[in-house]
Amino acid sequence: MRSTVHPLARFLLVGTSSAICYFLIMLLLQKAFALAPWAASGGAYSLTFGVTYLLQRGWTFGSSAAHNRALPRYAAVQLSLLVLTTLAVRGVSFEFPGVSPLPISLLATIFAAGMSFIISSKWVFGNVSKDTK
Repeated sequence: MRSTVHPLARFLLVGTSSAICYFLIMLLLQKAFALAPWAASGGAYSLTFGVTYLLQRGWTFGSSAAHNRALPRYAAVQLSLLVLTTLAVRGVSFEFPGVSPLPISLLATIFAAGMSFIISSKWVFGNVSKDTK
């Protein structure tokens, strides 16, 4: 049965839940297993990436796109947005050194989420009629 909740609301719920889980897992890996912050971050991201992908594909967008098509596209979008927002935050931080990094990061996150939703709905998980044959 298809949810009556708008895809954007589902996207935001999945993304927010994923971010919360990421931070909790990262803290757990640091505190309980004494992992270095970079290792805990990588481990937490690896664990949440797959679950987030599956939830976005199945629940958010209700896509029937084959995994061998959607997963590489999803990974490419996430990696591209990571690089883009990292460079943007770095650039703004160097150009305006007195500005707090919090609003810069917040704007970058909002931009990345918006772009991720649009690209995911149109390219990653959308228009699968030719892939179902």
